[in-house]
Amino acid sequence: MRLRRLPLGAMVAMALAIPVSASQGVSAAGALPLVSPCHTVALAPSVGRGSAAAGTAYETLLIKNRSPHSCKLSGTPATQFGNFVGSGGLVVFRGVGPAATKLTYAGRGKTVILKPGATASVTVGIETAANFFPRSKCSAANASRVRLVFPGGTALYYTLRTNAVCTKIASTLTSGVVLGTRFP
Repeated sequence: MRLRRLPLGAMVAMALAIPVSASQGVSAAGALPLVSPCHTVALAPSVGRGSAAAGTAYETLLIKNRSPHSCKLSGTPATQFGNFVGSGGLVVFRGVGPAATKLTYAGRGKTVILKPGATASVTVGIETAANFFPRSKCSAANASRVRLVFPGGTALYYTLRTNAVCTKIASTLTSGVVLGTRFP
């Protein structure tokens, strides 16, 4: 029996055709597998613990991944307080007052990976509308919901415990997303 000789270049090419790392779940470049952004339908929003200090009520908004796959969220969401209103069978979200002021805190707003069943949180604050003088500076109105919209379009809605917000000035604030249930 005689073995055929293959040119060295052909043997190297065959050896490199199937990267060893592919069998270990790592891409050929050695990077971790990509994680998709979280989609609205994969998330279960709920309101966590609240607190208050110096005329501001704080609500912790929880975001639970209910899908069987990991996903990612990042940044400080655009936050708008408002109500669902309907007319002629159409129900839409109507914002009340300016969008919340985005706050920057160390360790918040970075990309978080939500594994199946894991929870992330965002804290929102609502300044007491009655504390603004003159009252015309604020022009308080009721808002029963808050909408968070993350970069990439993931939108979540929550029902509030505190409901009076200013319509003329930003009386609300929000923090970046963080993994876990960090309370204010």
